[in-house]
Amino acid sequence: MAGSSTVTSAAAIAIIALLAILLGVLVPTGRVAYRVSTDRSSLTEPTDTSCHMLNDPLLQGCEDGVLHAKSNQIFYACAIDPLLRLKYFPGLGNFDPVAAQTPKGAIVVLDLKTLKSTRLTLVGHPPSFHAHGITIYSSDPETVRITVISHQPGHSVLETFDHTLGTDTAIHVSTFNDQKLLFAPNNLVAVGKDKYYATNDRGDRTSFFPTLLDRTGLRSSGHVVYIEDGKAIVATPKLTYPNGIAATPDGQTIYVADSVQATISVYSRKHNNKLRLMDTIPIPHYLDNISLHPKTGALILTGANSFFTTLQKILSHSLQIPGIASITTNNTSEGRFYGKKFSTELKTLTSETEVELPSVAVADGKGRVFITGLAGGLMMCDKGW
Repeated sequence: MAGSSTVTSAAAIAIIALLAILLGVLVPTGRVAYRVSTDRSSLTEPTDTSCHMLNDPLLQGCEDGVLHAKSNQIFYACAIDPLLRLKYFPGLGNFDPVAAQTPKGAIVVLDLKTLKSTRLTLVGHPPSFHAHGITIYSSDPETVRITVISHQPGHSVLETFDHTLGTDTAIHVSTFNDQKLLFAPNNLVAVGKDKYYATNDRGDRTSFFPTLLDRTGLRSSGHVVYIEDGKAIVATPKLTYPNGIAATPDGQTIYVADSVQATISVYSRKHNNKLRLMDTIPIPHYLDNISLHPKTGALILTGANSFFTTLQKILSHSLQIPGIASITTNNTSEGRFYGKKFSTELKTLTSETEVELPSVAVADGKGRVFITGLAGGLMMCDKGW
């Protein structure tokens, strides 16, 4: 029976991939795949040889991370046990009820001077913690307010903690739970104290068929919400697959990565905190999270290197997906005179056994970048960032 099941699964994957190719001119994902391939063919492939793994047991499955430049640290939302993601991770449609009750997730801080990591003890918080996106806000030199998406059994919430720099604890402050407006959160960014924008990457948390429609671009049911003082509003609706989100330091420009469309949407904030679309940047690879270079403000992007490889791997319940990291800046070449306002440089490729499905790359402003993913460890690249 097991052999028959494996053959059936493999056949289903092959059929789906073939249909996606044959219907490429009709299905949105097929059109995007063609555009990505065309854009990619004109770019130089990455040749970075400065990258190596840190091999830290705490820095495993760190889906998101954010730089605190003043303390020279990166705050990560980590799985600790990446295999748990194959059992319980709503973003991948994995809902094992036993794994959902397993307290494995953590906030891990990486000191960029010593390259040593510290797992923060979460004070006053229940043990079940499945960390996904993370953001920080600091209004004084000693304290960092950390907010993390945590996927609880049956629902997802935002958990907020206060952390005093130099300690190994984070004190729980509040839980935000709004299942009507924040039902499938993927990422978030702080734009003030207890003020956030967050992405819902799809319109349904658990149903297979509606989620499939979202993943293939046949339905646009994702959206971005704005949260302030425990209340949420829809900031921009009807997005295909909003994933990563970032903001400029003044909090007035918001960047949203669409994983299905392979684009970055650039928004400005209105007076009522809703978002006005200003521009759309096509990216020559698939996208996950966004970070900003701390000195230049360039967009540092990561994601899967191949749509069809990713589709096949996810359908076969594997996270060993090769990825890519890139930098997008304002175009300064003559192409800008022909409507190409932005330029993307492909920087680093990751193998499927190093950083599995890379989801974020964080630059330290000193030439280094730190790449992590849904599974696997942390890769550090020493040059050119």
